[in-house]
Amino acid sequence: MVVAHATASGAYAMAQEAGADVITHVPLDRALEDEAVKRMAADGRIAVPTLTVMEAMSERMDGARLDYGQAHAAVAALHRVGVPVLAGTDADSMPAFVPYGTRLHHEPELLVDAGSTTVDACAPPPRFPPGTSA
Repeated sequence: MVVAHATASGAYAMAQEAGADVITHVPLDRALEDEAVKRMAADGRIAVPTLTVMEAMSERMDGARLDYGQAHAAVAALHRVGVPVLAGTDADSMPAFVPYGTRLHHEPELLVDAGSTTVDACAPPPRFPPGTSA
């Protein structure tokens, strides 16, 4: 199983093209295109958007034109098409400096705000990419 980190739209496209099973983060630089959202679902990929990191990055790197709204919209779109969206924080990652532990409590709140149910935000049903198992 391959996990890729992608906070920009170009990196997200590369992760999909490379066949990553799990993509961590969502783009902050522009909206996730409908085709990319559909491809995530069709290919059975899993998203770990780390909205706490995306929120912190957009706040701390204001001049970099990073927009948390893009990340929020991406998660809502992924959720609508049935892509499993898992909670994660990528805690203490630079440049966001998200603290360990405490931010994991904030992540489900952000996932629910983006359209997830409270149950799915805390414990989504297991689903594995084609050809893999638990």
